[in-house]
Amino acid sequence: MTDSIANLEASELLARVLRPSDNAMVEATGDELVVVNTADEGTYYLNPTARVIWEMLDGERSGNDILAALQQAYEAGPNADHLVSTLRGFAGGGLVEGV
Repeated sequence: MTDSIANLEASELLARVLRPSDNAMVEATGDELVVVNTADEGTYYLNPTARVIWEMLDGERSGNDILAALQQAYEAGPNADHLVSTLRGFAGGGLVEGV
C-alpha cells in the first residue's frame, strides 16, 4: 500500500489522509527525528522541516490541510512540491499509510 501512495499524482497525494505506519519507530535527537521502519530496519533522519510534517501526520489531516497549516505557521513554509516530495519519501520508506 505504501508503494501505491508514493506513486500517486501530486494532487491525489495531497488529498489523502496519512498516518504513521505501525512499523515506524520514532526517536527525537535534538531538532531531528530518527524514524526506523522496523519491518526492514530502514533508518531515516528527518530534518526540522520533515519533522514538523511528520508530526502533523495524525490520521485526520490531509496533505492539503498540512500544507495550509504550514503556510499559515511559517512565512517561508514548504511549498506543495516540497510537501509532496517529503510525503513520497515517507511512503517509499514504508513509514506512512493511508487512513
